[in-house]
Amino acid sequence: MYRKISIFLSIMIILVSLSACTNKTENIETVQDLNSAETNNSIEEQKEKGIIIDKEEVINKLCSDEFEGRFVGSLGNDLASEYLSDLFRDIGLVSMFGENYKHEYTQEVYKTAGLNGGLIAEDDYGEIKTINNIVGKIEGQSNNAIVLSAHFDHIGIQDGKIIRGAIDNASGVSVLLELAETLKNKYKIEKPEFDIIFCAFNSEETGLKGSRKFIEDIDGKYNNLININIDSVGYKDGGNVTFLDRNTDTSLYNPMKEIIESNGLEVELDTELIGSADSVEFDRAGISAICIIDENVKDVIHTENDVPELIDYDRLDKIVKSVYDFVSSYVFN
Repeated sequence: MYRKISIFLSIMIILVSLSACTNKTENIETVQDLNSAETNNSIEEQKEKGIIIDKEEVINKLCSDEFEGRFVGSLGNDLASEYLSDLFRDIGLVSMFGENYKHEYTQEVYKTAGLNGGLIAEDDYGEIKTINNIVGKIEGQSNNAIVLSAHFDHIGIQDGKIIRGAIDNASGVSVLLELAETLKNKYKIEKPEFDIIFCAFNSEETGLKGSRKFIEDIDGKYNNLININIDSVGYKDGGNVTFLDRNTDTSLYNPMKEIIESNGLEVELDTELIGSADSVEFDRAGISAICIIDENVKDVIHTENDVPELIDYDRLDKIVKSVYDFVSSYVFN
């Protein structure tokens, strides 16, 4: 009898131990599952918040040695277009020209990697290459569109030095990308009233060829178009904001001026700043356009001093907010 009781107790002890081990294993697995779920939720929350674009990171990348001053036809320019195409994809924009964000065209480019200190030899041209704009959009509910643009090319290497082009125009590209992200999040559920097209133009520094080709290729696709171009903004010593190459159509100037000033920046329209930008091609095509630029940029652009340390990110934030407010409130007549 004693022996039977002893055997019985031994069996019970073994069963209890096994049960405890099983419960412990189940508890460990449950905790691991919870931790995994929390990690996944955290990633999903980050995705939902759309935290993709960091303007400082974008500017530093575009100004890096790797991109060699982003001169049209150079390896650095090609790498910059790949980088921007990847960011358009991550933001979730819709492509306009084929399966990806590259809008291809051909162009005769310089044989050298830069402008030779600003002097172009007669025999410096000669190679035909495929060049890319990077283009994507948020689809709207009508056959109208606002084109937001900024050029990403620059002037490459001069006298052995990389001309990094932080103000001209890595800053504008960073603004364009943040606008793409914030507006994509705004219209995640309900489409905007019109298409919002985002163009990172190439070849601005070599005759506005990228914007010209884009305008040719969308001809007839929209009933109404306007262009907001962002070029050389966020300079610490930039002075007032102004609009470059103003034409006779002033319909965009006063509304944009009011919005920029409401966001804490001063706007001066009567300046002596003259120059050429991608907005000019829209003007020539009869499309209302405006180019937002800082008043004093001539002091620094196209020089080796145009580096990321010159960027005022608070100023850039105000430009982003201003264009965001303008697009969000715009109504086509």
